[in-house]
Amino acid sequence: MSVRSRIEEAEQHWRQGHKERALLAVLSAAHDTARLRYPQAKEACEALALFIAEGASALGLGGDWFDWNFRGGVSLGEVLYDVYRRLLRDGTMPEDVELMPGDQWEIHLLQGNRRGYSDCLVPRLIELVKRAPENVAAFSKRR
Repeated sequence: MSVRSRIEEAEQHWRQGHKERALLAVLSAAHDTARLRYPQAKEACEALALFIAEGASALGLGGDWFDWNFRGGVSLGEVLYDVYRRLLRDGTMPEDVELMPGDQWEIHLLQGNRRGYSDCLVPRLIELVKRAPENVAAFSKRR
């Protein structure tokens, strides 16, 4: 499956209100884009974390891409890699992570040291993947 088809799938799931399916599809596309951008990364998690950190300002995250008090200190990219693997393997989100409605980026501190991430992350990730230099040909108007 191509990056473009995964992004189209993510957009379709998003429009239908299937947020977790949309997140899985866009994280799959982001994962593949990150591996192209960072072939020297030893692990896929590292590549995705670098891709997210580099795109943090485009995602509207500001400084909220690293959480010192969650899982012993973890970047959003590492959390999203874990989310990606769990959705892929089990079809469910990790128990300590939740998507929450929100047009503005926020990290919600939930009971039990859980985190809620604004679901606006999904369309922002879609745009980040579409605008990645590695994907220019896939998303050009003259395909």
